[in-house]
Amino acid sequence: MSYHRPREMDRTPLATGFLRPRQVDLLDCRILGEFFAGDTFFWKTSEASRVEAAAKLNLHRNTIRTRINRLTVDGVLLPAEIGLSSEAMGLAIGRVFFPLPSEQRSHTLIEALFHIEGLSPVMVYENGWSVTVRADDADSLGQKLRQVELIIGRRTAGWEAHDPPHQPDYSKLSRTDIELLSHVVCRSEQPPNQLSAELGVSPRTVFRRVARLRREGFLSLRPSRGADLIGPALGYFDLELSGNNTDHIDRLAIERAGCLFRHTSERALHLFLFASTFPELEELRLSFSTLKGVAKASLRRFFGFHPNPQLSKWMLRKLQREWKLYSH
Repeated sequence: MSYHRPREMDRTPLATGFLRPRQVDLLDCRILGEFFAGDTFFWKTSEASRVEAAAKLNLHRNTIRTRINRLTVDGVLLPAEIGLSSEAMGLAIGRVFFPLPSEQRSHTLIEALFHIEGLSPVMVYENGWSVTVRADDADSLGQKLRQVELIIGRRTAGWEAHDPPHQPDYSKLSRTDIELLSHVVCRSEQPPNQLSAELGVSPRTVFRRVARLRREGFLSLRPSRGADLIGPALGYFDLELSGNNTDHIDRLAIERAGCLFRHTSERALHLFLFASTFPELEELRLSFSTLKGVAKASLRRFFGFHPNPQLSKWMLRKLQREWKLYSH
């Protein structure tokens, strides 16, 4: 799903408390949205993907190239990373929010959190942090969430925990798929042609297999870097659903805002949307709350996030171990 809305940006400064702020504008957000919330698979930020993004946004490809290069050098969410999907691997997922004043936020605290296996990312909001934790089952998830509380030094403002939606279907994965996943996850920057040579298959085969693995839910495209962003108003919408159809929610988002990321969990839809000002996002939250199928709509002002560089490797080791047990 693609979202676009060119407007003047809200200059209100944002702050995580310890990162150097990165300036972005609405065009940057639209370009980032094409990579992370778009409806077409991209191989990270390759030349082919830039050309396609330029066509969809009605921009010259050199404009896309210049912007992507600047965002990558500045470390604003790019380069994109192909990562393993928690849902496809049958992991229990928990999300938790902590009210945390800016003076208590530090890299040391984040590094301590990242020692918990399966934790990432740390999302930074105006009044606190939230983290996502992955585990094999509900009991293990509860233990990890209590570890988070001990490290932060305060109780959470509430947990959102989901059991695995289904058991992983490893019958869909071949040995070549596992080798491909290992290369993609461990060396995300490797060009497809070099990857195909190492695997002994054609570049077309690599593209086809990666696209299939993404369609089947094993892979997702996500940012590899965090950022403290200054520019448009960014908001995280958490929509509790009472139905399964979200098409009308997406249509309203298309009309009223732009989207950086979009993901779903059991009975919930999560949107990172941007607009010129935060009051516009608050008006959108009120509109969401009146839609059929939306039980509750909440909104937090989003400043940036910090990904855990060890998460993908932890998930890959688990996938390799589980697939080996299944194949024997």
